[in-house]
Amino acid sequence: MEDWKHCPQFAPLAALIRSHGSFAVIAHVHPDGDAIGSTLALGEALKQMGKKVVMMNEDGVPSNLAFMPGVENIIPTPDEPVDVEVAISVDNGALKRLGERSLEALAGVKVWANIDHHRTNELFGDVQCVLPDECATGAVLYYFFKYLGVPVTPVMRDALYVAVSTDTGSFQYQMTTAAVMELAADLIRMGVDVQDINRQLYQEKP
Repeated sequence: MEDWKHCPQFAPLAALIRSHGSFAVIAHVHPDGDAIGSTLALGEALKQMGKKVVMMNEDGVPSNLAFMPGVENIIPTPDEPVDVEVAISVDNGALKRLGERSLEALAGVKVWANIDHHRTNELFGDVQCVLPDECATGAVLYYFFKYLGVPVTPVMRDALYVAVSTDTGSFQYQMTTAAVMELAADLIRMGVDVQDINRQLYQEKP
Protein backbone atom coordinates (compact mmCIF):
# COMPACT_ATOMS: atom_id res chain seq x y z
CA MET A 1 0.00 0.00 0.00
CA GLU A 2 1.68 3.17 -1.17
CA ASP A 3 -0.58 5.69 0.56
CA TRP A 4 -1.22 4.10 3.97
CA LYS A 5 -1.18 7.53 5.61
CA HIS A 6 -4.41 8.41 3.81
CA CYS A 7 -6.22 5.05 3.80
CA PRO A 8 -9.86 6.07 4.47
CA GLN A 9 -10.59 2.96 6.50
CA PHE A 10 -7.79 3.52 9.01
CA ALA A 11 -9.09 6.71 10.64
CA PRO A 12 -12.39 5.31 12.02
CA LEU A 13 -10.64 2.16 13.22
CA ALA A 14 -7.96 4.19 14.98
CA ALA A 15 -10.63 6.41 16.57
CA LEU A 16 -12.48 3.34 17.82
CA ILE A 17 -9.35 1.89 19.40
CA ARG A 18 -8.29 5.15 21.00
CA SER A 19 -11.74 5.75 22.53
CA HIS A 20 -12.17 2.35 24.23
CA GLY A 21 -10.26 0.50 26.89
CA SER A 22 -11.01 -3.20 26.52
CA PHE A 23 -10.97 -5.49 23.49
CA ALA A 24 -11.41 -9.06 22.36
CA VAL A 25 -9.44 -10.06 19.26
CA ILE A 26 -10.68 -13.16 17.46
CA ALA A 27 -10.32 -14.90 14.10
CA HIS A 28 -12.20 -17.65 12.28
CA VAL A 29 -12.47 -21.26 13.40
CA HIS A 30 -9.85 -23.69 12.06
CA PRO A 31 -7.36 -20.80 12.09
CA ASP A 32 -4.41 -20.59 9.71
CA GLY A 33 -1.20 -18.58 9.89
CA ASP A 34 -2.82 -15.30 8.90
CA ALA A 35 -5.63 -15.75 11.44
CA ILE A 36 -3.32 -16.54 14.35
CA GLY A 37 -0.62 -14.11 13.27
CA SER A 38 -3.14 -11.28 12.93
CA THR A 39 -4.77 -12.07 16.26
CA LEU A 40 -1.43 -12.04 18.02
CA ALA A 41 -0.03 -8.95 16.28
CA LEU A 42 -3.14 -6.84 16.93
CA GLY A 43 -3.52 -8.08 20.49
CA GLU A 44 0.07 -7.18 21.30
CA ALA A 45 -0.31 -3.75 19.66
CA LEU A 46 -3.39 -3.03 21.77
CA LYS A 47 -1.52 -4.04 24.92
CA GLN A 48 1.26 -1.61 23.98
CA MET A 49 -1.40 1.10 23.84
CA GLY A 50 -2.42 0.30 27.41
CA LYS A 51 -5.60 -1.56 26.53
CA LYS A 52 -7.10 -4.58 28.26
CA VAL A 53 -7.03 -7.40 25.69
CA VAL A 54 -8.43 -10.90 25.41
CA MET A 55 -7.06 -12.87 22.44
CA MET A 56 -9.20 -15.91 21.72
CA ASN A 57 -10.14 -18.52 19.15
CA GLU A 58 -12.84 -21.16 19.32
CA ASP A 59 -10.44 -23.86 18.10
CA GLY A 60 -7.36 -22.51 19.83
CA VAL A 61 -3.90 -22.37 18.25
CA PRO A 62 -3.13 -25.24 15.83
CA SER A 63 -0.10 -27.34 16.67
CA ASN A 64 1.84 -26.24 13.58
CA LEU A 65 1.77 -22.63 14.84
CA ALA A 66 2.50 -23.37 18.51
CA PHE A 67 6.15 -22.34 17.98
CA MET A 68 5.22 -18.68 17.55
CA PRO A 69 6.30 -16.45 20.45
CA GLY A 70 3.29 -15.16 22.37
CA VAL A 71 0.68 -17.65 21.12
CA GLU A 72 0.22 -18.92 24.67
CA ASN A 73 -1.75 -15.70 25.22
CA ILE A 74 -4.40 -16.77 22.68
CA ILE A 75 -6.95 -18.71 24.72
CA PRO A 76 -9.67 -21.12 23.60
CA THR A 77 -13.07 -19.43 23.74
CA PRO A 78 -14.22 -19.51 27.37
CA ASP A 79 -17.63 -20.82 28.38
CA GLU A 80 -18.44 -17.67 30.33
CA PRO A 81 -19.17 -14.24 28.79
CA VAL A 82 -16.14 -12.15 27.83
CA ASP A 83 -16.41 -8.73 29.47
CA VAL A 84 -14.96 -6.25 26.95
CA GLU A 85 -16.24 -3.13 25.22
CA VAL A 86 -15.12 -3.95 21.67
CA ALA A 87 -14.68 -7.17 19.70
CA ILE A 88 -12.37 -7.10 16.68
CA SER A 89 -12.68 -9.85 14.11
CA VAL A 90 -9.53 -10.41 12.05
CA ASP A 91 -9.04 -12.40 8.84
CA ASN A 92 -12.66 -13.44 8.85
CA GLY A 93 -15.24 -12.80 6.14
CA ALA A 94 -18.46 -13.74 7.96
CA LEU A 95 -19.49 -13.30 11.57
CA LYS A 96 -20.71 -16.89 11.86
CA ARG A 97 -17.21 -18.18 11.02
CA LEU A 98 -16.06 -17.04 14.46
CA GLY A 99 -17.97 -20.01 15.85
CA GLU A 100 -21.21 -20.37 17.76
CA ARG A 101 -19.57 -20.59 21.17
CA SER A 102 -17.50 -17.47 20.50
CA LEU A 103 -20.52 -15.47 19.42
CA GLU A 104 -22.27 -16.50 22.62
CA ALA A 105 -19.27 -15.47 24.72
CA LEU A 106 -19.19 -12.09 22.95
CA ALA A 107 -22.95 -11.52 22.94
CA GLY A 108 -22.65 -8.62 25.37
CA VAL A 109 -20.19 -6.66 23.24
CA LYS A 110 -21.57 -3.31 22.11
CA VAL A 111 -19.19 -2.53 19.25
CA TRP A 112 -17.72 -4.80 16.56
CA ALA A 113 -14.82 -4.05 14.22
CA ASN A 114 -13.94 -6.08 11.12
CA ILE A 115 -10.34 -6.19 9.80
CA ASP A 116 -9.85 -8.39 6.75
CA HIS A 117 -8.53 -8.75 3.21
CA HIS A 118 -11.03 -11.16 1.60
CA ARG A 119 -13.14 -9.90 -1.30
CA THR A 120 -15.99 -12.10 -0.07
CA ASN A 121 -16.16 -10.28 3.27
CA GLU A 122 -19.78 -9.67 4.27
CA LEU A 123 -18.88 -6.23 5.67
CA PHE A 124 -20.33 -6.90 9.11
CA GLY A 125 -19.54 -4.81 12.15
CA ASP A 126 -19.80 -1.18 13.17
CA VAL A 127 -16.32 -0.31 11.89
CA GLN A 128 -14.92 -2.05 8.83
CA CYS A 129 -11.36 -2.14 7.55
CA VAL A 130 -11.52 -4.55 4.61
CA LEU A 131 -8.76 -4.11 2.04
CA PRO A 132 -9.04 -6.80 -0.63
CA ASP A 133 -5.99 -5.60 -2.54
CA GLU A 134 -3.74 -6.73 0.33
CA CYS A 135 -2.28 -10.25 0.34
CA ALA A 136 -3.11 -10.98 3.98
CA THR A 137 -4.78 -9.47 7.01
CA GLY A 138 -1.29 -9.32 8.46
CA ALA A 139 -0.38 -6.90 5.67
CA VAL A 140 -3.39 -4.72 6.50
CA LEU A 141 -2.23 -4.63 10.12
CA TYR A 142 1.37 -3.87 9.15
CA TYR A 143 0.26 -0.67 7.46
CA PHE A 144 -2.29 0.12 10.18
CA PHE A 145 0.41 -0.07 12.85
CA LYS A 146 2.46 2.41 10.82
CA TYR A 147 -0.60 4.65 10.70
CA LEU A 148 -1.10 4.38 14.47
CA GLY A 149 2.58 4.93 15.16
CA VAL A 150 2.73 1.80 17.32
CA PRO A 151 6.23 0.27 17.57
CA VAL A 152 6.47 -3.26 16.21
CA THR A 153 7.73 -5.58 18.95
CA PRO A 154 9.55 -8.85 18.17
CA VAL A 155 6.32 -10.78 18.88
CA MET A 156 4.35 -8.56 16.48
CA ARG A 157 7.13 -8.72 13.88
CA ASP A 158 7.22 -12.52 13.77
CA ALA A 159 3.42 -12.75 13.84
CA LEU A 160 3.12 -10.41 10.86
CA TYR A 161 5.75 -12.35 8.94
CA VAL A 162 3.97 -15.66 9.56
CA ALA A 163 0.66 -14.09 8.49
CA VAL A 164 2.04 -12.78 5.20
CA SER A 165 4.24 -15.78 4.44
CA THR A 166 1.47 -18.35 4.91
CA ASP A 167 -1.19 -16.42 3.01
CA THR A 168 1.13 -15.95 0.02
CA GLY A 169 2.17 -19.60 -0.02
CA SER A 170 5.66 -18.66 1.11
CA PHE A 171 5.68 -15.77 -1.40
CA GLN A 172 4.61 -17.90 -4.36
CA TYR A 173 1.00 -16.82 -5.03
CA GLN A 174 -0.24 -14.17 -7.44
CA MET A 175 -0.68 -11.59 -4.65
CA THR A 176 3.10 -11.60 -4.06
CA THR A 177 3.82 -8.12 -5.38
CA ALA A 178 6.85 -5.88 -5.04
CA ALA A 179 5.08 -4.15 -2.15
CA VAL A 180 4.65 -7.50 -0.38
CA MET A 181 8.34 -8.26 -0.78
CA GLU A 182 9.21 -4.80 0.54
CA LEU A 183 6.95 -5.43 3.54
CA ALA A 184 8.72 -8.73 4.21
CA ALA A 185 12.10 -7.07 3.80
CA ASP A 186 11.15 -4.46 6.40
CA LEU A 187 10.21 -7.20 8.87
CA ILE A 188 13.51 -8.95 8.15
CA ARG A 189 15.37 -5.72 8.83
CA MET A 190 13.55 -5.64 12.18
CA GLY A 191 15.07 -9.02 12.98
CA VAL A 192 12.86 -11.81 11.63
CA ASP A 193 14.81 -15.07 11.51
CA VAL A 194 13.58 -16.24 8.11
CA GLN A 195 15.42 -19.56 8.19
CA ASP A 196 14.04 -20.51 11.60
CA ILE A 197 10.45 -19.48 10.85
CA ASN A 198 10.44 -21.18 7.45
CA ARG A 199 11.85 -24.35 8.98
CA GLN A 200 9.12 -24.47 11.61
CA LEU A 201 6.35 -23.48 9.22
CA TYR A 202 7.15 -25.62 6.21
CA GLN A 203 9.68 -28.30 7.12
CA GLU A 204 8.94 -29.56 10.60
CA LYS A 205 5.82 -31.58 11.34
CA PRO A 206 4.25 -31.00 14.77
